[in-house]
Amino acid sequence: MLRVIFLLLFIVTFAFGYDDSDLDGVEDMLDKCPQTPFSELVDLSGCSVKKIDKKISLDIITGIRYSQVNYSSQQRGDTVTFSFQSDIYIDSWNIELFTSKYYSKIGAKNKSGFDDTVITLFYKYPISEKLSLNSGVGVILPTYESGYDNEKTDYSIYGGFEYLLDIPAYLFGNLGYTSVKDSDTSLVKYQNISNYSIGIGYMINFKNSLSLSYNQNSSIYKDIEDIKTVRAGYSYRVDLHWFFCADYDYGLNEQSSNHSLLLRIGYGF
Repeated sequence: MLRVIFLLLFIVTFAFGYDDSDLDGVEDMLDKCPQTPFSELVDLSGCSVKKIDKKISLDIITGIRYSQVNYSSQQRGDTVTFSFQSDIYIDSWNIELFTSKYYSKIGAKNKSGFDDTVITLFYKYPISEKLSLNSGVGVILPTYESGYDNEKTDYSIYGGFEYLLDIPAYLFGNLGYTSVKDSDTSLVKYQNISNYSIGIGYMINFKNSLSLSYNQNSSIYKDIEDIKTVRAGYSYRVDLHWFFCADYDYGLNEQSSNHSLLLRIGYGF
């Protein structure tokens, strides 16, 4: 039993003459190992079972996306984007770095550059064996060049859930909101961004899984209709380290790319 639970038990039972000086959940008169450190689990006799070690893991993911819209500028044209993502997991915490570079053909012109770089901190709350919630905050660094010299650092908040069904499937949903700090110009007016998605995933086996979701994102530019897509996803775990993901998006309105394909390969340490 975790120490925080023991602490609550100590507070509740103190009024009834319960003494537990080292707060390990075992009464002093029965505690064979007094003054055990807070970093250790104990058995019924109050002696250490094992230390609570932090679970740390890391993954690196590279990707390539083809789209018929450059969403950074909201201009229609064939766009190829290369991305790099790295995640550090420490227990229920997740720190994520994401950066990408695009190559677009807008009309007769070729354009290229970096998109904004995103650093995000997530925390996952396990509510039960089936339900878990997650929340996050992010900083969006202005590595994208708009051409107006008005780029600023933006800030985001996130929330989401996963719910395991009785069959090998799960429901998921996500919400996000970004406070856009870029300065308006005489040609461009900006707005804060909101986005959400809802979907279902199906675990075929340990290595293969599928997902289907609806996604809606507002544009950073005012008076632009929300981007609406349906996404079909597939992931394959090659082994304990390597994994592969593919996502196909079908656009539901004029602001969306008619078709978009994202391929990613990752390695977990």
